[in-house]
Amino acid sequence: MPCYVVSEATVDIKAANLSLLEKGLGSDKDFILHGVFGGVMHASWRGQRFTLSNGQVTVQHPDQRTADRLAKEIGNAVNRAYSKQIVKHASARMGWAVEQTGDLEFSVTKRSA
Repeated sequence: MPCYVVSEATVDIKAANLSLLEKGLGSDKDFILHGVFGGVMHASWRGQRFTLSNGQVTVQHPDQRTADRLAKEIGNAVNRAYSKQIVKHASARMGWAVEQTGDLEFSVTKRSA
């Protein structure tokens, strides 16, 4: 394959609230947000640049298999960051106390009146 060919891979993301998605990515140490231009979010995950637009993560890489693998890994990481933010947002709205007990574990308790 010529060196100037770039493969592209996409993964669907189910994020209904884009502001919570952006906040979730911004609070995760593995992500760097570069900005939103024309409705397309530009970011990096562990040094790999990607775009997020219309519910899809898009990754470019010279090797198609690597592009596919990175798209899946980044898609999973985006979903985790978004899920964490949803838990925090919903608990704040309901008046619950949230304590993160593990990387993907939370303890949610209702505050006493």
